[in-house]
Amino acid sequence: EGNKIITNAHVVEYQTFIQVRKTGTVKYYTADIGFVSNQADLALLTVRDESFFDNVIPLSFGSLPAIQDEVLIVGYPIGGDDISYSLGIVSRIEVASYAHSLEENLLIQVDAAINPGNSGGPAFLGTEVIGIATQAHLSAENLGYIIPEPVIKQFLVDIKDGEVNGVPNTPFRHQPLNNPMLRNYFKVDENSDKGVLIYSIMYGD
Repeated sequence: EGNKIITNAHVVEYQTFIQVRKTGTVKYYTADIGFVSNQADLALLTVRDESFFDNVIPLSFGSLPAIQDEVLIVGYPIGGDDISYSLGIVSRIEVASYAHSLEENLLIQVDAAINPGNSGGPAFLGTEVIGIATQAHLSAENLGYIIPEPVIKQFLVDIKDGEVNGVPNTPFRHQPLNNPMLRNYFKVDENSDKGVLIYSIMYGD
């Protein structure tokens, strides 16, 4: 909404000049970066000539999908002039590493192939956008990742004050206590499944 375009930060990385074009048309429009969150791999663009948005209906965001929901991935994998559509099943929703920032945040894993050119494209559940295609897994086939709606929403709320503040990092490192000897050493109830070991704290301001 508000005549804005949202895409991946890595799509506009190192940009010097940005143009956008609506599918099925030949005219290019000059766009500018409004905000970038490299941490969340998201960028918001504005278009100088707002006639670009004539007859365009803004998409609405949904919420997190459920495991095994079927989602539609839209984009331009390996280029091309026509929009490409591919279906995938939500196979996992968890905190994982973002390839662009190497920081961890929530990601949706799908079994749809996400290739260069899919980046920044929407992922639909029904008629609502539940995420933005962002990266593939280089050592696996038909496995891609989507930035989910809560991360996108946080970015859009974050920039309302005119700045990108991002999400604070967890200031410690930890590991599970699933080793019986480790639980015994730290005197943790061996019959409980609770508890983690904090083994490093990153001190700072």
